[in-house]
Amino acid sequence: SANLIRVGQVLLIPSRKSSGTSRRSNTASARPTPSATPSTYRVRSGDTLSVIAQRHGTTVRAIKAANNLRGSTIRVGQRLTLPAGGAATHVVRSGDTLFKIAQRYGTTVAAIKASNRLRGSVIRPSQVLIIP
Repeated sequence: SANLIRVGQVLLIPSRKSSGTSRRSNTASARPTPSATPSTYRVRSGDTLSVIAQRHGTTVRAIKAANNLRGSTIRVGQRLTLPAGGAATHVVRSGDTLFKIAQRYGTTVAAIKASNRLRGSVIRPSQVLIIP
């Protein structure tokens, strides 16, 4: 079914400025396109900072900094400033390594490890990594 969402699937959500057409992707390398300018987001039920960051191609740390948040508590209806630019995400596939992922996105293993607070180099399929 076209309405079925699978674990690990990456969905592209069009912004209000888009043409109104939605796109669906099964490809694990799909990346959200970070905005060139800051925007705002209204928190919905079930949202967390990590989910919002992942959807909008940024990081929790960047959202917290842009909104002067000390903790991770957000409320339904709250408006958050989403920072411009930023990171993308990658859903790990079987056979991926940090080195291969770093090469694909033009970054370094150290940068990926730091963005994801990884101590070692172990990654698992379906894991979502922030790509700086």
